Amino acid sequence: EELERILEFTNKKINTIIYCDLGNGKSILLKELKPYLTVNSLEIYEIVDWDGDYIGDFDHLSKLNKQIVIIIDGYERYLDLLKHYSNTLPKNLNIIASARTAEHERLRTELKTMGFDFNEINIDYLTETESSDFVNILDNIGMWGKKAGLPHNRKIELLKDSNNLQFSVSLLHLLDAPQIKSKISTLLS
Repeated sequence: EELERILEFTNKKINTIIYCDLGNGKSILLKELKPYLTVNSLEIYEIVDWDGDYIGDFDHLSKLNKQIVIIIDGYERYLDLLKHYSNTLPKNLNIIASARTAEHERLRTELKTMGFDFNEINIDYLTETESSDFVNILDNIGMWGKKAGLPHNRKIELLKDSNNLQFSVSLLHLLDAPQIKSKISTLLS
């Protein structure tokens, strides 16, 4: 659903900011987004070199005669590029950027002050369909433990009540996910 929303924004020449808390899937969504947009006839570029001349690259891309999307994971490191975009407003470029919720909340006013127009998508919470699919996956791999005999809708209620339908919290709670624990430990140290 989010891929379609982002494609719709992009087709309307609207920039998108995706935000969520740690481990809720913004980087995965961006990875899914690249082939999805490519199949829909858009050329995709992603900033991967923090020290590169991305403003020079940006200016070069803005002169091309094709619709281009630039993906920025962790846009807080590239505020100068977003300001440059706002000052030049190239007609053929759209930006899809992401940040953790706390960073985005802190920077939202600054983005608006610099004239960077965008639509927001918060992906912290599982949708109804995603919640149901998540329950099915957990059923399939036998991860419900003592709650395995509960009906499907009751398992969804458990996700809602104990984990606020947040994917990362559900993983920590139900799966004791080591990758999330490792990421949190790295951030804290």
